[in-house]
Amino acid sequence: MSSWRDELEVGDKVILRGDPLENSSVSKVGWLTKTQIFIGAGSTKYRRANGIPIGEHSRYNKILCQYSDSLTEDIKEARKRCRLIACLREFGWEGKSTEALERIYRSLV
Repeated sequence: MSSWRDELEVGDKVILRGDPLENSSVSKVGWLTKTQIFIGAGSTKYRRANGIPIGEHSRYNKILCQYSDSLTEDIKEARKRCRLIACLREFGWEGKSTEALERIYRSLV
């Protein structure tokens, strides 16, 4: 049975899916063998059969996924959300009055 990985060519876009989603990235296929897919300059390699990373630290690597515009947009949205949460976390809420914090809270929920 053929999979999308069997159809890949050098230069094709793929998604390296991380957990959480904002740790994912879009990359390009660097080169291919019958059993492996090398990403970029080849420092990261994946099994062609299942998209699982190969290597010493493979359990910490990202899973190879088929490129799609919708998943790329989901990754961008997750990254934006992560940045916003980080900004809100570092805003300096301590300087706000209790009344101001209550108004902000009520506008959010």
